[in-house]
Amino acid sequence: MYYKLTTSVDTKIIGNVNSQTEEALFPQVLEGQLFSRDIFLKKVDNPATVLTPTAILKYKAKLTDVIGGASTTIGGQLLMSNKLKVILEGIAGAKVQFFPLSIIYKNETLPSYWIMCAYDTDMESIDYRQSNIELVGLGSTKIKDISVNSYDDFQSLVESTALPERLAITKVSILKECTKELLVLRWVEGGIGFYVNEKVKSEIENAGCIGVHFTLV
Repeated sequence: MYYKLTTSVDTKIIGNVNSQTEEALFPQVLEGQLFSRDIFLKKVDNPATVLTPTAILKYKAKLTDVIGGASTTIGGQLLMSNKLKVILEGIAGAKVQFFPLSIIYKNETLPSYWIMCAYDTDMESIDYRQSNIELVGLGSTKIKDISVNSYDDFQSLVESTALPERLAITKVSILKECTKELLVLRWVEGGIGFYVNEKVKSEIENAGCIGVHFTLV
């Protein structure tokens, strides 16, 4: 079984807020420098040199191991603590990289937080026959269901679909023979999603990581 890993929206866990981060402090980016919010599905030679924003948590927000808020990340990125980063880095394989950043919590600057950023995907791990795939238009309005038999079929459809239309995988099914512990999937809800197997889910829970939400797929 696989679970989509996202940020919790339970106010008992994240605080009485709809988003934990209020705003962010953005660095001055000079010519030749890389900024984390400009990196989408691209591998960086030296992740430690990537400039990142400083996330400012809302006063009523609680400190968690996954922090939500659009001010610091884009699609394919997740803001997390060092505790969670150590777990995921050990099983991710060559598909994600980590950019260091700090957060400001109750006027205190806390280092050792990270942006996990995907640079490759595992689309070949999807069971396309058992997944639900739609052609959608502006505002993600459904146009019709799409029947897809394989990864190659899906890639051909992606290449032949032009904006404002696009493909959307509304229900993901993973191939039974898949043994990867972390999957990065595109064209899912939110654009790009991170998925873990039962073993990794248990490891994250046993480590006491909070603010992590798991949705069974």
